[in-house]
Amino acid sequence: MFRFFQKVVSVGASQLRCAATWSRINQSPLQPMSLTARLAGSPILHAQSLSLPGSVNTVIPSRSKSFDHHFLNRWMARDYKRRVMLKKYTPLRQRYVAMKRCSVLPKELQDVVSQEIHEFPRDSCYSRAHKRCILTSRPRWCIHKYRLSRIRWRLLADYNQLSGVTRATW
Repeated sequence: MFRFFQKVVSVGASQLRCAATWSRINQSPLQPMSLTARLAGSPILHAQSLSLPGSVNTVIPSRSKSFDHHFLNRWMARDYKRRVMLKKYTPLRQRYVAMKRCSVLPKELQDVVSQEIHEFPRDSCYSRAHKRCILTSRPRWCIHKYRLSRIRWRLLADYNQLSGVTRATW
């Protein structure tokens, strides 16, 4: 039970409230009451009211009810999730791809490896991550060096807010 709580604390406060409610339900003696009645009767615990050793308040002010983190929009959050998956699975995936393309290995082994490549998560594929502007989350025409879209880059460059960028003069 304690390992589950550590994982939930590391994930976030909204899940922590659910886990605290579920732990209260699981610790209470079994009664003939239904699960919905138990949930309705138990107060929702907040992250500040829990006195767990080592717990940290991870509540971030949100822009809306359903969007509780620091991303501009859902596409940026999805791209971040894909980049985390890329970081986790890229080394192993590259080894599998190299084995699949190797012509020295037997065909049976290459077939097995290609089947195992398909078992990786879809978001661990490199081509699913896109460049996005860090200010506007625009997916097209991003300048790689600055991580900005061409529109934002030009606006900042016009007002001398980018170091090393000057307007062309001749």
